[in-house]
Amino acid sequence: MLRTALKSLEDQVRDKQKAVASLERDIEKKLKHIDSVKKLLREMEEPEDGAQTGASHGSNTKPSAGGAKVAARKPDSVAEEVRQVARKIILEAGKPMTQHAIKMRMDEKGVKLDVKKPVDTIRIYLNRAKEEFRRIEGEGYVVIGMEK
Repeated sequence: MLRTALKSLEDQVRDKQKAVASLERDIEKKLKHIDSVKKLLREMEEPEDGAQTGASHGSNTKPSAGGAKVAARKPDSVAEEVRQVARKIILEAGKPMTQHAIKMRMDEKGVKLDVKKPVDTIRIYLNRAKEEFRRIEGEGYVVIGMEK
């Protein structure tokens, strides 16, 4: 009877060890994802180096949604490239597009994003560009001004 109880306890410990190992792997994945998102946020929040961002902005600062001035985006950044290409793709399609569909069109056009999760990157950058893009629930993203 003691041998049965001992075996049962050993089995329970082994099961718990497997569960802990699985949780540790999950935590490690989530920490990597957090680092990836932090990296994207840092890139999006990089201060402008004084260069003009283009004709659409009269200066290198612009009002944010709250009225405060924030640094304009760097034109050579991954974020700017994603927005420019996505804008062109959505306008060519003439209809809302999901981030997955945008990624597929980017692949067809030979546009490569040097990031681990390009679909997530597209979603993040388009969501952050509220003055340029709007997400329509269940349909995808549109360029501001092209809505029905």
